[in-house]
Amino acid sequence: MSKWTKEQEAYLLVKREEKVEYSKIAELMSAKFGVKRSVGTIAQKYRHLTKKTQKKENKRKPISWSQKKIDFVYSALWNGLTLDRIKVAFEAEFDYKLSNTQLKNCLAKQKPSGKIQALAEKMLNPEKPTFNPLKEAKKVEDVEEDNWRVEPATRKQLRYLASLMNPDTYGKDLSKLAKGMQGNFTKGEACDKIDELLSINDEIIEAEIVEERPRNIKPLQSECQPTDFDLDKELNTLEQQIQPIEFTREQDLYLLINWHTMSIDEARQYFGMPYYLLAKRLELVIDSTEPYHIDLLMEAAEAINARKKEEDRIKNMGYWKRRKLRKQEKKVAKLEKKLKRMRGE
Repeated sequence: MSKWTKEQEAYLLVKREEKVEYSKIAELMSAKFGVKRSVGTIAQKYRHLTKKTQKKENKRKPISWSQKKIDFVYSALWNGLTLDRIKVAFEAEFDYKLSNTQLKNCLAKQKPSGKIQALAEKMLNPEKPTFNPLKEAKKVEDVEEDNWRVEPATRKQLRYLASLMNPDTYGKDLSKLAKGMQGNFTKGEACDKIDELLSINDEIIEAEIVEERPRNIKPLQSECQPTDFDLDKELNTLEQQIQPIEFTREQDLYLLINWHTMSIDEARQYFGMPYYLLAKRLELVIDSTEPYHIDLLMEAAEAINARKKEEDRIKNMGYWKRRKLRKQEKKVAKLEKKLKRMRGE
């Protein structure tokens, strides 16, 4: 195979720019230069030539750092620009695309002029303000305080004022009254009026309390001292009332098994006693080391595990089986309701 000459390479590049196909170029070159080359060889040569030209174009020219360029980079950096933004600004100003290495080398090796350094010191060490910011803030607050009282009253203020002026009015009627009061009160006037009405209400309530006090005064102990017979009678009744609550084995088991699934109201209704007593009983059984209580705990744990296995089995069932079970449960619940109605419960 003969070597490619400069003339042949130039001919190939010209024809490819004219968008001639490789097969046609092979025929033309064989007719012109008397050299037969395959389509693959011509295509490979064209790719090789274009890569060379691209590399030459992409080769970066070295930069010559003038004082103007150095000052530009430092001033951009001290103004808070990032490295990427500095590169974009540099390209726009000097028509040269900086690389990261070139920019870092400039910052590491080059020094800015004295003028730029002086500006940087002023930016980094600003002069102390002559005015006192706290005093200025207080002045602004005073002005704002004077201004807010002149502004028109808000809807919430008017609604609250209307409720105080018309205590028997509610809902939509109250909203209509508040709407009718718009434009008649400023924020300051509404606040003063609300304070006045609230103070009147407080005075009325205090007067009612003073009237009710004489009725609630208890007689002195010297006026009605109980006898020994009365005290013995009261003690006997208290002893009868305060008796230890005994739990059966079934109640203890039910409490241990269903404690976490029952609501407070359900527990009170089932056992017929305050919730705190049930909590105390549960704590006593769990913390106890007596054989009776330990047997109860073991039995309750077995029952809970069995119930959990059953629930898991139902969850893993198919849709239609679960649907059938739900229907059966609904039927049972309906029958129980009917029985309760017939019994009069």
